[in-house]
Amino acid sequence: SYHQGLLWTDNISNGIKHVLNAYEGEVEIHFEYLDTKRIPGEEYFEQLIEFENLKTRLANIDFEVVISSDNNALRFIVDNGDRLYPEVPVVFCGVNNFQPGMLKGKKNITGVVESIDYESTLELMKRLHPERRKVLVILDRTPTGDAIKRELDLVASRYTDQFDFEYYQDFTLAEVPDRIRQLGKNDIIYLLTFNRDKNGTFISYVDGIKIIQSAASVPIYGSWDFYFGKGIVGGMITSGFAQGEQAAILATSILNGKGARDIPFVARSPNRFMFDYIQMQRFGIEM
Repeated sequence: SYHQGLLWTDNISNGIKHVLNAYEGEVEIHFEYLDTKRIPGEEYFEQLIEFENLKTRLANIDFEVVISSDNNALRFIVDNGDRLYPEVPVVFCGVNNFQPGMLKGKKNITGVVESIDYESTLELMKRLHPERRKVLVILDRTPTGDAIKRELDLVASRYTDQFDFEYYQDFTLAEVPDRIRQLGKNDIIYLLTFNRDKNGTFISYVDGIKIIQSAASVPIYGSWDFYFGKGIVGGMITSGFAQGEQAAILATSILNGKGARDIPFVARSPNRFMFDYIQMQRFGIEM
């Protein structure tokens, strides 16, 4: 769905290669990027299939399986797969809010669901920082950010006795450090998506966490591995590497003769708790 150099995408790619590199000489991997993180909007998405260079590049490659990562790529392959890759089985990964209706009745598809365990991370915050009441949730206004807010709202409604939630969505990049510096001993940050400000300016995961971490004197928690090791304490982490790895394992089953329609979806996202020891020391969190 996105672009090479975006940590989430690179982590998925590395997970795929980790599995398929064991078949060196037998499997050739071809990567295609839709770039929908840097170029958002419905008009651009609808134009993708009309790009003649895309159709020309893919027309003469005899694919045996297609792996799609994230929602936009799944939507693209569901809408255009019959035109680009007739009868080629598909394995998806990194798909948020998965519903069978997304497949529009197509049967030759299986995959790995990406689900965020907000509750486990909120329970972690409550346990490790019982004195902190205010949670600043950082979300952008991308479609991904809006979808995450809807998901988190359902979970946060069960924590109104423990936390006061503030959603920080309408910001410019220049405004963010000042807002973060206002936080104090009663506050905590839950960093979710931070890729685009209200002016439409794109920012990478690395630069985003750098801006926030450099201004923060309070603990930061997250839910994705692209922020890990860069300033967050930790959380129940959704791993792009694990998503790609699991998708590639399903793809190898197909390459070995199993039909995609006979492989159940991996409905439980392969998440795990992860912690940064440097941040644990900083905030006095015991092992």
